Amino acid sequence: MPKKYNTLLAVGISCIILGALMLVMRFASASFSFVSGVNVFAIIAGGVLLYLCATTIHRAWTIFLGSFLILNGFFVFVVKLGVLPVGFRQLWPFIAILSAISLFFSGIYKFKRIVAVYFVPSLVLVFLGVFFLQFSLHIIKVPIRIFAAMWWPLLFIFVGIGLLITFFYIQHTKKAVLESGEDFDDDYEDIS
Repeated sequence: MPKKYNTLLAVGISCIILGALMLVMRFASASFSFVSGVNVFAIIAGGVLLYLCATTIHRAWTIFLGSFLILNGFFVFVVKLGVLPVGFRQLWPFIAILSAISLFFSGIYKFKRIVAVYFVPSLVLVFLGVFFLQFSLHIIKVPIRIFAAMWWPLLFIFVGIGLLITFFYIQHTKKAVLESGEDFDDDYEDIS
């Protein structure tokens, strides 16, 4: 692709980031501080990484890190400027949810489709974020340490269910590949 189109991409990303920052600052009740400056830097760095991912680097980690920095930078920026009625102390689990979104999109970027290697950890991060959000927003009134002391055996049940799902998924995938006549192990890299 010609370099002049890269300029369009850079200006487009910059306009989106600048417009979003200006919009957030328009509705902010607090003043700009050092923490806000660090978040603006993280957002700009994320934009640079996304630009590099689209033009030269082409790696999944760049789209993950770029989107992670932008999403979480905006989130912390919005919370610290007082745009939301609650503070970071109550909303910190959103970082796990936003990280899951970044992981999900990096998986789509890498494989051009949804794959379990990226989708399942993304779901786990969303589940954990929503779970901890229930405690931090006091929707569940019991302190988390008491809840964990009472319900810790559920961890074994969830791990067991996850292992069964993984077993049946692999068994189904292997059976489908064997029926098609292809070699199952050729699609995967040896990581040893």
